[in-house]
Amino acid sequence: MTAIAPPAVAAAIRGALTDRLRAFRVPRAEHLATVLADTAIRTIRSYGWEIRPEPARRSDIPRITHRRRQVLVLVAAGLTSEQAAQHLDLTDRGIQSHIRELLVILGAQSRTELAVRAIAYGLVTPDEALAAADATRTRSPAA
Repeated sequence: MTAIAPPAVAAAIRGALTDRLRAFRVPRAEHLATVLADTAIRTIRSYGWEIRPEPARRSDIPRITHRRRQVLVLVAAGLTSEQAAQHLDLTDRGIQSHIRELLVILGAQSRTELAVRAIAYGLVTPDEALAAADATRTRSPAA
């Protein structure tokens, strides 16, 4: 198992901290969460610790439809809603609806966190996301 990239860990920490800080009505919660997440990553690195995902139990992995999994792959690849809509022959609103539902299902606060959680749960592999990103970049526009 490989270590999680620090940006992915920082996004997860930032999301969790933002939720807690908002619950306590802390002003500028997002900014403070970003600063605290960066500090946490620096501290983790200073101890030389590796950050590894805890393997998800099979019962903990959310069940999603094939179409939503396709959307997850494209989100993990970094595509915009419009690009994903073109790729899957859906409307932009349709993609946004799938993303809203996926955010709830996976308990994510942002598209970045959604991608991180999808990979952590094994719903999307990094190779799939990279392949999707490459395919959309090399795909020629319709004539």
